[in-house]
Amino acid sequence: AGAQAEDYLQLAELLSQHITHLDALLHLAADIAAPAPLAHVDPGIWNRVLRVNLTAPFLLTRACLPLLLAAQGRVMFMGDHNPASYLGAYAVTKAGMEQQAKQWADEQPELHVDVFIPPSMPTPLYARIFPGQSPEGLTPVNHVAEELLKRVMA
Repeated sequence: AGAQAEDYLQLAELLSQHITHLDALLHLAADIAAPAPLAHVDPGIWNRVLRVNLTAPFLLTRACLPLLLAAQGRVMFMGDHNPASYLGAYAVTKAGMEQQAKQWADEQPELHVDVFIPPSMPTPLYARIFPGQSPEGLTPVNHVAEELLKRVMA
């Protein structure tokens, strides 16, 4: 069934027993199903993808908010440069995630909230979206990681 809201609160409570603030929270996890028209997406898979890509970042940010505010911390979401049709819940969650980031930024101006949109890179997620495409010519993951780190540290 996945983590519940209480689980995120317990995690934040455990963290607060060991640290006084949280400088950054990076939402990098993502889930995707095989490309298909919305009419063919299994509701269980839809819910799983929403839970990983949209609900979990909300619950984790909400639970860690006091620690983040104590540091005027940074919350970084991982976007997508082209959440296209046939990507089902993944595309929907990426659009929702960008709106979630905007709302956190508007409602918590003490935080530095950003959306990092990486170039295409050879990851297992990319291979699931484009199973027949060669990873040749894609941006190496370590280059993307370096750019992400620069953004987080800015």
